[in-house]
Amino acid sequence: MGTRAVAVGAAPGAAGVSGEAGLAGVPRLLEDLARLSEDKDTADIVFLLGRDETPVYAHRIILQARCKNFTAAKRIGTPGNPTSVRMLHAHPETFRQFIHYIYTGKIMLQDSGIFEMLGLAQELGVEELWRSCEEHVSATLSPGNACALLTAALDAQERVPGNHNTKMSYKGPQKVQKVMVQPINLIFRYLQNRSRVQVWLFENINLRIEGHIVGFDEYMNLVLDDAEEYNLKTKARKPLGRIMLKGDNITLIQNTNPGAN
Repeated sequence: MGTRAVAVGAAPGAAGVSGEAGLAGVPRLLEDLARLSEDKDTADIVFLLGRDETPVYAHRIILQARCKNFTAAKRIGTPGNPTSVRMLHAHPETFRQFIHYIYTGKIMLQDSGIFEMLGLAQELGVEELWRSCEEHVSATLSPGNACALLTAALDAQERVPGNHNTKMSYKGPQKVQKVMVQPINLIFRYLQNRSRVQVWLFENINLRIEGHIVGFDEYMNLVLDDAEEYNLKTKARKPLGRIMLKGDNITLIQNTNPGAN
């Protein structure tokens, strides 16, 4: 199981007093912001989460400053009479951790909720948290924890409203259909079982890449071991060793020996 603490640091070259003196007030500031994140009395937004509509309170000005995709409701709430925002697909505990991060820049990422946290970061436009979630998966993914990550991925997938297994869009007569949402549950299953897979390439429909999925790099590129390039026209095979494939160049991933799983 993987657990990683994430915190926001100062940008290189940031203006201000250098050294510890320039950061003397930061710990107290973070404490004050953490208390503010739990202050119901001054909150002007309340998120109603899950089927039970569990309330989590927040402040519009903080969300607007930190979340690129946050859209303010038409009705402006006030302390004591906050605007309600329903998010039936969100898990209350994960969302509380998300709000804590929005206010303080600190979070403890865990395998069990990593994909739901990633979904929230994508949905509300918090890019640094999005990237931290991807880095967490890349850094901790192994055959040993693939099952836990698979469970988390499936749970997060089930919570997304209107979700489908794959979303397709046609790119022209010379290219096969592009899978816009990769089947992450299958990827983890192939990783856990050490399955040999065949990858269909989006840019070249005459080539396939075969190999064993061993994980992801720090940029979430798929890493294959014992890889071979297979040309459908000539039937020729070319050994490639260990390679990385960008997700946006992958159309389909198939198990070459499905009966073995």
